Amino acid sequence: MTAHSDFDAIVIGAGLGGLTCAAKLASRGRHVLLLERKPHTGGTSFHFFRQGFSFPMGPLSFSHPNVVLSILKEIGAPDGLDFKRSHFQLLTPDLDIVMSKPLPELEESLCKKFPGEISGIREFFSRIKGIMPLTHERHTWHPDYRLTGDPSSPVPEGGIRALDECDRILAKDIAEDFFGDQTLRNFLGNQSSNAPRMSLSYLASMWDVMSETGIWYPEGGTPRLTSILHNLFNNFGGETQVATPVDKIRVHKGRIEGVVTDDQKIIRSDWVVSNADPKTVFSTLISSDTLPEAFCHAVRTIPYTPSEMCVYLGVDPTQVDFSRMRAPHVFYRKKIQVNASVPPFDFDYREFEVCLWSKKDPQNAPDGKAAVILRSGMAYDLVDEWRTGHRQRKSGYKEWKLDQARRLVRTAEGLLPGLEKSITTIEVATPLTYRDWGYRYKGSLAGWTWQSARAQGLPGKLLITTPFPNLLLAGIFAASELFLGGVPTAMYTGSQAADFILDS
Repeated sequence: MTAHSDFDAIVIGAGLGGLTCAAKLASRGRHVLLLERKPHTGGTSFHFFRQGFSFPMGPLSFSHPNVVLSILKEIGAPDGLDFKRSHFQLLTPDLDIVMSKPLPELEESLCKKFPGEISGIREFFSRIKGIMPLTHERHTWHPDYRLTGDPSSPVPEGGIRALDECDRILAKDIAEDFFGDQTLRNFLGNQSSNAPRMSLSYLASMWDVMSETGIWYPEGGTPRLTSILHNLFNNFGGETQVATPVDKIRVHKGRIEGVVTDDQKIIRSDWVVSNADPKTVFSTLISSDTLPEAFCHAVRTIPYTPSEMCVYLGVDPTQVDFSRMRAPHVFYRKKIQVNASVPPFDFDYREFEVCLWSKKDPQNAPDGKAAVILRSGMAYDLVDEWRTGHRQRKSGYKEWKLDQARRLVRTAEGLLPGLEKSITTIEVATPLTYRDWGYRYKGSLAGWTWQSARAQGLPGKLLITTPFPNLLLAGIFAASELFLGGVPTAMYTGSQAADFILDS
């Protein structure tokens, strides 16, 4: 630390990426300040409470728990975090299948369901299973997924070339080559009833996560990870200031000097790590005239993933028929309309997720009650007209969003008869909620776009380093794809950012 710095590092944002970076730096003796604009740590890995129900602001579960546990152990967390596997079902007019079963079992189920497609199904699974060993732990050997240190796993022969080739192939093209049935193309090429848009390598990673590695719910939910990381940070002498927004990141002669908080307090540091997304960092916190134009263009024009409407329900389970739910998570679509424009709030023709939240953990609901969550994708532009300022809305917004929630509930009754009359508690989040309470750019939920062609303008797989040598990013936006899923990717990028500082 220079004589003029107040801290070795300032971490902006106490999401899982920021917390991981801060805790790891502090565990190695660095003097670290963690600044969070919300009144609590954890970002959207946070539960809120309504009438005795505990609901999640962000992720319901996550993949690669071994990566999470490894990072926690490296920082100094004790053993003892338990996980429960989450299972998933797709239910449409054309297909009803539990898709989180092992791949050989899933393959046989599909061969029975689509006897005219057996050859393509066999070829597809053979192709995917051949790629999965490359995608499973690519962060341990592929140079594109590492900033520092030697690979911890041997590089598979021809692995880099093979994986790079799979990055350039679209899942859509593979699905069209193998299958004549559009339902099968969408399911195997996108794990949904919607058409594929991702790369083949990302698709292989998704099938690995869904059917082999698994998606898991940690004891206590993702806030448990927040608590562990923040306790470690405190124990190692880190300093936290919540309810402290950052106004600007200070730049002088091409280097970062520190930050200015909203109350115009200047805090100096040798390094700044931002858990905020790049569009926010490089349009709001730093003036774009200090940056290369090509970099600014990529950040400005490449989209993020969309937002959603989330309906949180407390229900009387004795009035609901749950018999069609064969897994705690169901991707449900009531009707399918091919080659036709569907109004944005006609949920009958849209796929959305139904989660029996209290089945993941009974403590998420009071005794005798059940918690159900409905999540439907929603473009930010559909709700932006209601926003008049930060956490300010036009008159009628509350009634409007409740009306949309009721429409979604009525569609969900095709899966859960009796749902509407069973409701005792209801809360609704829209893209405006994720923007103003979650501080997500336009409410984006899952990082950069999943559309392979549009994401190719980004400079690499890891976006942790920036044009400034001592400004780093952490969190889900610090990678061009969620190659480990949301939570572990956020923590991995935070760990890599800390390693980069420690090795410099």
